[in-house]
Amino acid sequence: MTTKSINFIVGIALCLYGCTTDGALSLDDRATVQVLAERKLTQTALAGPVKTLAVTEITSLVVSATNSPMSGAQTSTSSPSSTPIYGGGKIAFISNRDGVSRLYMMDPDGKGQTRLTDHLLGSRDPAWSQDGQRLLYIAELGERQSSVRIIDVQNGLETIAANLDVASESPSWAPHDQIVLAADLCEFNCGKDDPTYYSRILTLNIEGGDRRQLSPSESRFFRPVVSPDGSRILAESNNSIVVFRMSDFTQDPFVVPIAYRNSQDGAWSPDGRHIAFVSYQEDNYDLFIRNISTGEITQLTDSTESERFPSWSPDGQWIVFSTNRDGNWEIYVMSLNGSKLTRLTDDSGKDTEPDWSPVD
Repeated sequence: MTTKSINFIVGIALCLYGCTTDGALSLDDRATVQVLAERKLTQTALAGPVKTLAVTEITSLVVSATNSPMSGAQTSTSSPSSTPIYGGGKIAFISNRDGVSRLYMMDPDGKGQTRLTDHLLGSRDPAWSQDGQRLLYIAELGERQSSVRIIDVQNGLETIAANLDVASESPSWAPHDQIVLAADLCEFNCGKDDPTYYSRILTLNIEGGDRRQLSPSESRFFRPVVSPDGSRILAESNNSIVVFRMSDFTQDPFVVPIAYRNSQDGAWSPDGRHIAFVSYQEDNYDLFIRNISTGEITQLTDSTESERFPSWSPDGQWIVFSTNRDGNWEIYVMSLNGSKLTRLTDDSGKDTEPDWSPVD
């Protein structure tokens, strides 16, 4: 379903609202109507041949936006591990078990796996807010188009932070109602070999507005992650993980870049003193932890397959990650010394990009 179709439905809904009430929709309500319209159109497309929404259906979108939050989360029947993991909080992740990559959430022991999004073109890159109540993620809008969205996990209410006419990745929460993300700002259609592909780090307001480029134009940066205290950003550049100051995007002189054999997927520990990451070792990715003060590196895995996307538990004692060691990408958790390895997901789909909420 195209953005043009969604905007047409939103326009009708807003018109009907203005004709039948004495009030006016706020900017937040307008964004919510757009999300609801997309969800309704997506459900219609999935159900069968495309049909025109009736006036009553359009009007109900406004009623839903102004009077009640969105719902519709679905619970998976996937069988989790029976071994409890006491890391606290919730784990968000991406799975294509239903045919399209969508956002899910589960308990730290793998129970209560719940689908949070149902976008027709898929979702990716979840990131928890510091209070553990909201999730940032990217919704696909089409070829080289993306939407930065926020979902309240308590009530299912979803809002749009920004619709972008470029590809984007890895949104991360920053201080003062800001979002940091990587975006492809190439002027024309370009591929992964183009020097401007995913080459810029931007900030934008959580509720939309001006966008500002942080990173220099002559360098390429991937997967930025803001530190827990909001003062620094780690990002991938030239197969290394580099830490920058949030204030002016200058390299932190006290943190030596992690250039350990194609380092990727950096993740801050809750206290900001360590970075978990993966490094390409003998034809596969293994999981490591770097002490940013001493430079000491600890290897956690040494398997014949790959591990990706590490994330820390709120108490800093566990690491969750995705691995294909069983022939299919599933999500596992382990203690910091590499022991107590436990599988949390077990289905035929691809389960990746776990992100552990920062609070219990």
